[in-house]
Amino acid sequence: MRFPAMAAALLALPLGAASQPIDEISPEGLWTRFLQTCSTVLTDPDAYLAGLPSPGPSGERVISVSPDRNVVSVFHRIGNAYDEVELYRVGNHQIRDCAVIGEYYDMETGGPQMETAVLAQGLTEIAASVEGVTLTGGHAPQDYSEENTFYTVDEIYLFAIDGLWPEKGEIAVVHVIGGELQFMVQFVVTP
Repeated sequence: MRFPAMAAALLALPLGAASQPIDEISPEGLWTRFLQTCSTVLTDPDAYLAGLPSPGPSGERVISVSPDRNVVSVFHRIGNAYDEVELYRVGNHQIRDCAVIGEYYDMETGGPQMETAVLAQGLTEIAASVEGVTLTGGHAPQDYSEENTFYTVDEIYLFAIDGLWPEKGEIAVVHVIGGELQFMVQFVVTP
């Protein structure tokens, strides 16, 4: 794998012009983006890195690289969604973390634009429509403690998805929290 060399080349690119606003990505579009993005991160991280704007539309750092070039971190936003990708290498062993997160907030109130339960139901419908995919999990409220005060966050749904990468046997994780739909997967690559 050559991702350190590709990351270094991307960091040397000149500043780009601001991009045009992008329409909001639907939950269905986010599912597709997750599959496309993370499949590329799994099979060809160099191609994923090469396809990123560097810097981003506002001049922000999209790609961060460690001094030894064995750790690469990406934060790439498009509209209401963003990729968080991290590539780690120690010797011949690699970990490729890939997350694609959609934000569905009401811009006036800051609260969820779509109810969490509606986002979670939409996810179950999307997964049910894909042959060979198994979705487990569901509503999972969590208790928190802050300064001796306990409270429950009820609007949390946690899921696992099997069958997206059957050749690798990887299980994806999805969190539906507040106004966010968070898809995540970790690939362990060994020689």
